[in-house]
Amino acid sequence: MNTQDVLSQLLSLVPLSSRISLSSLATKYQDHNQKKQCFYKATGKRLGRFLEQHPNLFHVNGGEVTQRSTESVTAMENASVMSTVTDLDDLLLQVKAIICRNPQNMTIDLLCQEYLKETTTHLKHIIARFYPPETRVIKWLRSFPAHFVVHKKRKVTLRGLITAESFQEKANACREDREEHRRVVDVINNQLKTRMAVPAMLSGGSIAKGTNVKGKADCDLVMLFRIQPDDDWFNTLRESLKRAREELACTPNIAFRNDAAASRHVAFTQRGIDVDLLAGVLFGSQDQYEAFYAQQIQKGVQNIAWLNPSACKWQVEKIGQLEVWVKDIICVLKAWRDCVFDKDAPGCPKSYLIELLVKRAAEEVGDQDRIKIIHRFFDIVEQQPQQIWDVGNRHNNIVADFDWMTFVKKAKLARPAGPRGPIFLIE
Repeated sequence: MNTQDVLSQLLSLVPLSSRISLSSLATKYQDHNQKKQCFYKATGKRLGRFLEQHPNLFHVNGGEVTQRSTESVTAMENASVMSTVTDLDDLLLQVKAIICRNPQNMTIDLLCQEYLKETTTHLKHIIARFYPPETRVIKWLRSFPAHFVVHKKRKVTLRGLITAESFQEKANACREDREEHRRVVDVINNQLKTRMAVPAMLSGGSIAKGTNVKGKADCDLVMLFRIQPDDDWFNTLRESLKRAREELACTPNIAFRNDAAASRHVAFTQRGIDVDLLAGVLFGSQDQYEAFYAQQIQKGVQNIAWLNPSACKWQVEKIGQLEVWVKDIICVLKAWRDCVFDKDAPGCPKSYLIELLVKRAAEEVGDQDRIKIIHRFFDIVEQQPQQIWDVGNRHNNIVADFDWMTFVKKAKLARPAGPRGPIFLIE
């Protein structure tokens, strides 16, 4: 039996409003398990030591134990207690799914009744600690303001509903002119081309593609160098980044954000704008690039990821040529991603992955129904495809090492009523 199961049983055996001796609790626990050879057999002392490891749930005083007083548990502690027993995303999904059944008339009392009918035993006893509903449950719901709205008369609704009518308003709110970003890129571009004789400089990332999100986008700038077939392209790119960092160090108002020696890019900030500088190889066509890339794979080259920025031109062209309404969907979903994930957290999808998933979803739906395309996007996420090919390089599977589990959970939270129910994209 695991710790969660033990906590579940003990919560059911300890009265909510009175004390029980540790010896009596140990006896009840053994009776509950039909006198089996259980971990806490016969000794209240050993049980007491275990309960003391969970002070959010139990208060041990001498030879007696009580459940934590609801008056002494804050709303945030409530959330943390629940997350020790179950995954918080699973809990949020369950609560949101219940609200979706009666979205206009869901009260706190009805929510608790429905929740207790269907939830597992250990969660029943956790939620019971939140009574009376008008105090404990309301505080817990209000600790997740991005998901829930608690109204007067103890009604609760979900935040972030997306409809065909509200979609464009949300898309417009995600957009932002990035003229200042372009000016910074132009200055850096001209500086490096002049001082380092860079054959070609390309702007990449979401700004170049037209899929940037308000307040979130940074600038990607790629230096492209010519090489000969037998050149050591890896050292060429690595040394070029080192030299670029030295050149940038002489530029006023630049603050570096990473160590170039340990990264495939130079990250810096100028005038409050984040820029990522990368290096790649200049090819005459995408076919030439892909042939070279495939050749390096056959050779077993270890640093193959250093070649990925070389695809920047074709990535920008193919995502940039998408219809504006498709880019609107990309922006809305990227804004949602930024709300539900911490930056660079495990399972957080890169912007390029979202762009490719939306592109695929739009192609599969075949019309301009934004809601249907967002549903298809989440369908694809929940299918956890093991191969999604870079549009700039058909040999590069961008999800080869991607862990879909967390992304899938967040996708389900956006559709708590299931694949054809309403969509809620929190802000």
